[in-house]
Amino acid sequence: MKHKTNPSHDEQFWSHPSIQGVVDRRSERSYNEEATVQDSFVAVPTTWWGLMIFRTVTFGCLFVIVSAALYHIWSQSQATQLGFVYSRLMNENKQLKASYVKLDLSIAKLKDLQRLHRIARQELGMQRPQASQVVSEHQVSQALRNTSKPGVALARARSRTRSSDTLRR
Repeated sequence: MKHKTNPSHDEQFWSHPSIQGVVDRRSERSYNEEATVQDSFVAVPTTWWGLMIFRTVTFGCLFVIVSAALYHIWSQSQATQLGFVYSRLMNENKQLKASYVKLDLSIAKLKDLQRLHRIARQELGMQRPQASQVVSEHQVSQALRNTSKPGVALARARSRTRSSDTLRR
């Protein structure tokens, strides 16, 4: 199926004012040389002004294409670089999780009550407190209510505990 061209349409196109300076006409001269009409896909401008516009548009398009290509290359290199950083961080995360598990186990061993009692008795020489050394919360709160000086109240509560211990024995 061939496309039929309308001759009047072609004539209107070539006679349009915006096309007049683009197509080479034998009567016009460009750069002091006689211009020739060439059968090509792109119409070559014949006037100095038309040639400058043609070059500007051509170089502008070339600039846009090169810029897009460079941006694509840059973005791909950035993506690759981020992939390497992500991989390194994931390995570091695995190592930190493993060390966290080891530290958690160490903390559990250090908090073991039997270990703490052994260290307190053998290395620090500590013993369980005697009844005369213990002051109950109830005694402290009563002593604090009875006096305005907390240090004196604590000493009185302690002395009462010692006296009640001696009575119990």
